[in-house]
Amino acid sequence: MADITTPKKLPAGMWDRVQYIFRNYYDRMMHTFLAYDGKLELPAIKAAYAYMIDKIPVLHSSFVTNPIKPYWKVTQDYSDADYLEVLHAADEQDADKLAEEFLNTEIYFKEKMQIRVRIIRCDDKDTICMLINHMCFDGGDLKVFIGKLAQCYNCYLQKGVIDVEIKSGDRACEQIYRHMDTQKAKQARGLMSNASRVKDKVTFPFTPNSDADVNRIVKNKISAEDFAKLKSKGKSMGATVNDVLLTAYFRALYRIIGLAPTDSMSIPSMIDLRRHMDTGETEGFTNLTGFMVCGLKEGIGTTFTDTLGRVRDILEETKKDEFIGLSGIPLLKLAFTLFPQVIAEIAIRIGYVNPLLGMSNIGIIDDKNLVLGGVELRDAFLTGATKHKPYLQLALTTFRGEITMTCAVRCNEEDEKRLKQFFVWINEELNSFIA
Repeated sequence: MADITTPKKLPAGMWDRVQYIFRNYYDRMMHTFLAYDGKLELPAIKAAYAYMIDKIPVLHSSFVTNPIKPYWKVTQDYSDADYLEVLHAADEQDADKLAEEFLNTEIYFKEKMQIRVRIIRCDDKDTICMLINHMCFDGGDLKVFIGKLAQCYNCYLQKGVIDVEIKSGDRACEQIYRHMDTQKAKQARGLMSNASRVKDKVTFPFTPNSDADVNRIVKNKISAEDFAKLKSKGKSMGATVNDVLLTAYFRALYRIIGLAPTDSMSIPSMIDLRRHMDTGETEGFTNLTGFMVCGLKEGIGTTFTDTLGRVRDILEETKKDEFIGLSGIPLLKLAFTLFPQVIAEIAIRIGYVNPLLGMSNIGIIDDKNLVLGGVELRDAFLTGATKHKPYLQLALTTFRGEITMTCAVRCNEEDEKRLKQFFVWINEELNSFIA
C-alpha cells in the first residue's frame, strides 16, 4: 500500500521513454538470481520488499503511453500478492526449472507493478528470483536495490521495523550535468554526435524468427581460479579483465560468424555514467547509461595477444575522453523536447540505432552485503534485457571471483545450441590465453 505522500503521477525519464521505444528489440526486463544457502524469514523478506517498493514509486506504477508526453501512473492500492509468490520445489532440478521459467517471463509496461518476485524453497534453501522493468532503472541501481533490500531485511530482524534510508530524489538524466563545472556542462550538453551508430552490420548467425522462439537465458561460468589467472596475465600486459573478456568475445564472434581475421567489427559496451558524478550515485533510482564503442577496423589479427593489444589500445584511448559515454544524450533530449512522443518515437527509430552486438559488464555482486540474517549466498547472477533476434548482448557478473556470462535471447533450440557453442569457443580463447 502506498504512503499518503506518494504522488499520483511521475514524469517519464528520457531513458524510460527510449527503453519503451525499443520495446520491439528486447523485453526490457532485468533479471536477478540470488540462491541462498539456508532458509529465509518470509515475514522479513516481505517487509523488506514492501518497504523498498513503497519508497520507490516507479516500481508500483503503470507506464501511460500518452502521445504527447508519457508518464507513470502510480498505483496507490497494492499488496505483496501483486508482486511476490513463494513456491516449494520437489528437488534441486525442480527448483532450477521454477527459476528458469520465472526469469523468462515479462512484465507488461501497463501492469500496475513493475517488479515481480518468486521465492523458491527447496530442502531448507531459498532462492530469490526477481524481475524489474529496465524502464525503471539500470543495472547500476539494480545492485543498489538488492543491497538496500538486504539492509531492510536485517533491520526488520533486529528491530521489528525498518528505518533504512532509500534514495528517492530526481530520476532525470539532466542531473548528471549538475555535477560538472559550468564550462564542462556546456560542452557536454553540446555532444550531439550519435554514439549508437556503428558502420559494421555484423550479426550473430541466428536462425530466422519462428513460432518456436521463446525467451531463454544461456549461461557460461568462468571459475574463480581461471578468473585470477586471466586477471594476473592481463595485468602483466597492461590490460584489464574487461579487455581480456572483450577480446575473447571478439574472437569467438569471428569464429562463429565466419569472418576473416582482417574483417572489421565493432562492439559497443554499456558504460555507467555515474562515473561523471562526484557522488557516484544518482539522486533517485533511474537509468544513466551510455555507450563505449571498441571498433577493430583492421580485424582481430592472428593471435589472442594480437587482438588483446588492439582492444587494450583502443579502450585506453577511449577512456581518456573526459566525456566518455555522454555523446548522443543531448540529441535524444532534443528530440523529446522538440516533438511530442509519437513524433519523437519515429525520429529516434530512424536516427538512433540499437546495437546489433553489445557487452555489459554489470560488475561484482558484493556477497558480504547480501547476507540475510546470517544466511549467505551460494550462487548469484544478474543479467539485462532479453534481446530479440538478430540482437545479442553478452552480460557479465562476478560473484566470489567467479564470472557468470549470460546471453538472454528470444530464440529457438537451434539458436541455443549455437550460443552454447559460442560459449565453448569463448572458453577456448580464454584457456589459450592463460595456458
